[in-house]
Amino acid sequence: MAPVNWEDRWSTEAQLKQLPSLHGIVSKFSTMAGMIGMHGGLPPADSFPFNYFNAGISAAGHGPADTELQIVEPQLVSAAQQYNMNAEGYAPLVSWAHNMVASLHQPATLLPQPNPNTSTAPTTPSSSSSCSSEAEPIGMQVVMTQGSSAALDCLFRMLLNPGDPVLLEEYTYAHVVEADLLPMRCELLPVPMDSHGLLPAALDAMLTQRSVAGLALPRLLYCIPTGQNPTGAVMGPERMRQVYELARKWDLIILEDDAYFWLQYPQGPEAVPGLNLRPGFLSIDVDGRVIRLDTLSKLLGPGFRLGWVAGPPALAAKFALYTAGTSIGANMLSQVMIHQLLTKWGRQGFEGFVAQLQRRYAQQAAVAEAAAAQHLAGLAEWQAAEAGMFMWLRMTAPGADSSKLIEASSAEGVMIVPGNLISVPHLQAAARSRQQQQQRKAASSTVM
Repeated sequence: MAPVNWEDRWSTEAQLKQLPSLHGIVSKFSTMAGMIGMHGGLPPADSFPFNYFNAGISAAGHGPADTELQIVEPQLVSAAQQYNMNAEGYAPLVSWAHNMVASLHQPATLLPQPNPNTSTAPTTPSSSSSCSSEAEPIGMQVVMTQGSSAALDCLFRMLLNPGDPVLLEEYTYAHVVEADLLPMRCELLPVPMDSHGLLPAALDAMLTQRSVAGLALPRLLYCIPTGQNPTGAVMGPERMRQVYELARKWDLIILEDDAYFWLQYPQGPEAVPGLNLRPGFLSIDVDGRVIRLDTLSKLLGPGFRLGWVAGPPALAAKFALYTAGTSIGANMLSQVMIHQLLTKWGRQGFEGFVAQLQRRYAQQAAVAEAAAAQHLAGLAEWQAAEAGMFMWLRMTAPGADSSKLIEASSAEGVMIVPGNLISVPHLQAAARSRQQQQQRKAASSTVM
């Protein structure tokens, strides 16, 4: 199968998206030493209010004993306060993220690909010199983002036109549905799930039924494979392989939103994996059809508003256009500060930080499971959490109604979310109800 042709995947909006011409000129010459800038509206470095940055490092950090992060080099202090003129992000942090993705996921797109033009006929001396059995790697690039939410908004606008069908798990991150897909009037196709994520057989059956019925086939699958929000499901390697093979069969792009990737603890708090983590879809993506979205929100802190998109070069380049056109890139102060922190820690220190975070969530998961076993046995069923921040319980008592638990639990100082409120069908119905109310209100105002 040939690699994905991304030029056939862009939405109408994305086809028209271009890098702002002034941005291209400024970024081209902004790093040239001695250049007198009279072209781009960049404030001079000596006009910035800060001369240095000094931050204390939390005891949770497992880097060097030094507990302070100092940024005093004029070039770094200036960069932290200047526009981000590199659409891909702050180059040193982009490089760190690229190396981390390559190390942890070993993307198949970085490996030489089978040459589709190679014949199975016997090789002759003349043909062997002109035709290799391997083609150049598809490649993988990284673009820094302002966290996941802004990145998802851009990606959906890049890949979907209003009204397009899109596949997603039957329970999912409500923000994506309510803030992105419903306003685009997309046709949402929820895929049934089990404790290991979306069901491949159900996915295949849905697409087969639509094909037979002559309905438009979706071209995008959005999923959260690790510590799924809200069910906590973890997609294992075999389930991933099955889903990926279906993506190849039905020519789907997989948008892998892996916000909880770092928070894996399958063996509990006594044996956390550190950076020895189960890789994502990139590890098996031989076609260049996977877009991976990482965030530092659940790892270092959501206030930094940092993450990255990793995928084939054509996808990364188009995403960079959106970044340049909407926000001129991720926050530079956050990028410079986080890169300096990661450099100070080194890989060993970073892994220590990740491990202590995994241990903390694993301990909390164990406490929650023990409490459920003590108080909810016979009333609900659940599976031990192996990653992420969520514990999903299914009430089994006759007549049980989870919606009634909101007030009862809040009275005891505990906040829960009934699962039906974050199911895709419920979110769709709620949106229709709001729309109908607005229409009735508008009609009433017109009559008056």
